Parts: sequence; structure tokens; C-alpha cells
Amino acid sequence: NIAVYNLEKDQINIPDSTGVFGQLGNQRSRGIELDMSARPFENVLATLSYAYTDAELTEFREGVQTQAGTVVVDRSGNTAAFTPEHILNFWTTKAFRNGFGFGLGSRYVGKQFIAADNVFEIDGYFLLNAAIFYKKSGWRWNVNFNNITNQDYETRGFLGSSVIPANPFTVYSTFEISL
Repeated sequence: NIAVYNLEKDQINIPDSTGVFGQLGNQRSRGIELDMSARPFENVLATLSYAYTDAELTEFREGVQTQAGTVVVDRSGNTAAFTPEHILNFWTTKAFRNGFGFGLGSRYVGKQFIAADNVFEIDGYFLLNAAIFYKKSGWRWNVNFNNITNQDYETRGFLGSSVIPANPFTVYSTFEISL
């Protein structure tokens, strides 16, 4: 699958010079997404996806609090917040005839700004994940191992001035029943 896009978003919410939010800005996102799946061997499924995004604030003026009061700053031309330019995912699973199986995968997310001012940038990161599962007619049990290398990275915080540490190595389990 392939998708090429050019999205224009008008009247995005921005605080004005009084601090009141209004629909005052515009943003454009252009990009391409590629998605491939294959079965190279019996009971093996491999998927690969890639996305490239160029997100620009085409018209964006916001009120910024200073010691002298609120000043309107033009952020037009800046990159939209929390929009990585590159995202790459790979996942493969192997299922055995006895119902057991396992999966291995990786995810890369490129660097991204945390606010419209483009002052602070979160580094890109690369994660390795794994899973084991057992599937029987009508139900499935999974154990997932996320961020198995315990990679330190940040994710979106609150408003446009903070980030929070993302999850470290995590193990979780799910049980699904199909009726």
C-alpha cells in the first residue's frame, strides 16, 4: 500500500494576545506512507511500514507572556509540534501448528519539536519489542515485551513546555476471547 497526501488544516486553536484561545491558525502536512506485508515462509508474517511527514505551520501567530505583558509572535513557517519527519516500523511473527508463536519487531521515531516555537526538540529513538503467544480456537493469550533494550526516551508532556520519560522495559499480558 502507498498513500501520498497533502492535508490543509484551517482554523487551528491558538491563544490570542489576551490569552483566550481562538481558531486563528493554519497548518499543512505533506507526506508519503508505505506499508508492506509478506509471508516469506509457512506461518511467518512480516510487516514493514514507513511514513515521511513534512508538517508546517503556514499561518500561526500566538500570544506569548513576557515581563512586559503579552506579545504576539509569528510562528509561521515553523514545524508543527509532535510531528516526527520519519517513522519506521518492522514486525514479524512465527506461528507453530501447536498454537504457540512469537514475534519480534522494531520501531524508529525521528526527532520532533515539543511546541510551535521550535525551541526544544525531543531526540529520535529506536525500540526493540518481542512477544510470545498461544492461540486456540476462540481465544488467544499474549505476553508482550516492549522496549527490551530499556532505551531512555521522552514523549509529550503537558502543554508546549514539557516532556515526560517514556515507558522503560515493560512486560504485559492480554487474554482475548472471540465469540
